[in-house]
Amino acid sequence: MFVEMEPPIGQSVTFTSPDHWTMGTLWFCEKITDSVPLDAVVSWKDNDSTFVLRPQRETDLHTPGDSETTRFYDCGTSAALWNIGENVICKVKSWDEGMELEGDAIRAVRDQIPSVPVPEVIYTWLDKTWNRSFLLLKRVSGQRLEDVWPKLSTDQVLKVAADLAEYTVTLAQFDSQKLETLTGCGVNSEYYLFGTPDMDTTPSWKPAIRPIFTPETARKYLRDLGGEDPPDIGEYFYFYHPDMGPTNVFVSVSGPEPQDVHITAIIDWEAAAYYPHWWISLKPRVSAGFALGSAQEPEQWEWNEILSNALMDEGFDCPLDWYQRSRQYQREQCAKLESEST
Repeated sequence: MFVEMEPPIGQSVTFTSPDHWTMGTLWFCEKITDSVPLDAVVSWKDNDSTFVLRPQRETDLHTPGDSETTRFYDCGTSAALWNIGENVICKVKSWDEGMELEGDAIRAVRDQIPSVPVPEVIYTWLDKTWNRSFLLLKRVSGQRLEDVWPKLSTDQVLKVAADLAEYTVTLAQFDSQKLETLTGCGVNSEYYLFGTPDMDTTPSWKPAIRPIFTPETARKYLRDLGGEDPPDIGEYFYFYHPDMGPTNVFVSVSGPEPQDVHITAIIDWEAAAYYPHWWISLKPRVSAGFALGSAQEPEQWEWNEILSNALMDEGFDCPLDWYQRSRQYQREQCAKLESEST
C-alpha cells in the first residue's frame, strides 16, 4: 500500500544556504574556508573547496531551507538523490532492521576486489530515527550506458557486455554457503527471484528484507513458490551484482572501435549478495530493470539479451523455461486466491 515515510524521503536533506545542508537528524554538511572543525567526522576536497560533515548544532535546527534545490532524483517513497557541491552525491534510501548499508557493500568490494570499478564512498550512516540510510559518494566519471547507447556500434556494446561478464566472473570467485549479503544480512528485494510481498499490507517505502537461506531452505522456498523443484543450487551461492542495467553501468568512449569503450563504474550495489549460480545469467534475461528506457520495442530489450548471452558464454546457465513455468504458477495461484476471496 502507498505510504510515505515521515518525513517523506524527498525531504531527508535540506538545503539551508549556499553550500550548507542539513542531513536527517544527525549531521550537517557545509563548505568551509577555515580549518576543519574538531567535531567533523569526515572532510573531502571538491575542486578547490573543502567540505565537512559534522554533528548538527542547535543553530542548524532553526535554519529554514528546502529539499528541492539540489535534489535531482526522487523515486516514489523509498529513495532520493542530492548534489552536494559539484562532485559528490548524497543517496538516501529507506531502511529496515536487518538491512545491509549499500556503502558497506561498496567498501567491501573496493577493498577485496579492487579490479571491479565502483564509486568511492566518503561516508555512510544509518538514521534510525527516520528509518533511512545516507550515503555520500564521489561522482563517477563517464556516462551511463543508456545515454551513449545510440552512439555505440554493435561491437562496442558486445565489448561492454563481455567486460561486465568478466567482472562478474571475478565477483563470483567469492562464494558462501548462505544466500546473504557480504556482511551477513538478508537480501533486499529481488522480487524476480523471491516473489512480490503482499502489497496490500506492506507499506510501499518498507524494504523487503529476505531471510538468510541455506541451499536446502532456498530449494524449499523456490519449490513452494513456483510449484516445482528449482534448478540445482549446489552447495554454494556466488557473489553477484544483480542490477547491471544500462543506467547503472558507466562508460567512457574515445572512438569508434571496441577497444575505445571502457567501463568506468558500476553503481547501485544495494542488492549485491550471494546468489544461485544460475541466477547470474537469468536475472538480466527476465528483469525489466535491464531494459533500455529510451528505446522502443523490440530494441528496448536488447541489453537484456546481450548481457545474458555474455554471462552464459562465461559458463552461467540460464534456466529460462523453469523460470517461466514458475512465474506462470505464481500468477495462477494469485488468481485462485483472488477468486476464492470474492
